[in-house]
Amino acid sequence: VMAAIGEAPAGVQPAAGNVVSLHRALRRWRIATAAAGIAAAVLAGVVILDRAGPRPQTEFVAVLTAEGANPAFVATVDVARGTMSLRQVAGAAAPADKSYELWAIVPDTPPRSLGLVEQASLSRALSEKPSPDLTFAISLERKGGSPSGAPEGPVVFKGSLVPTE
Repeated sequence: VMAAIGEAPAGVQPAAGNVVSLHRALRRWRIATAAAGIAAAVLAGVVILDRAGPRPQTEFVAVLTAEGANPAFVATVDVARGTMSLRQVAGAAAPADKSYELWAIVPDTPPRSLGLVEQASLSRALSEKPSPDLTFAISLERKGGSPSGAPEGPVVFKGSLVPTE
């Protein structure tokens, strides 16, 4: 301060170069702060817009019934995990010489077997992307299931997927 007003003690030189470098450093910090503020504002906007949009449906359910009867099975699909679970809620077991076989049916494609329903519940990985046009069906097949890879016996229970929310 004394050097700036011209009354510096003997042997002390004015430090004009230090003032210039401090101004440059201050300018850099201001630019960095402005850039960080802009980045924070953009991130906040992205988060707000992401939450404002509709969330994708992740869970579906299908109630499998016989024509004019009470529900016999309930299938649930978890898209996030890529799994399907089937649980028997009513109805009788398959006859001793027959097996229930679960099928995934998508329009314009052949039915795909998801396995035999030999117990009251069944869990499987599901490769089909769930949609309202996906139907689950249970056919009554010979013991051990259909050998051809396509349903051969009558469809005894069926149900379409609906979103849970």
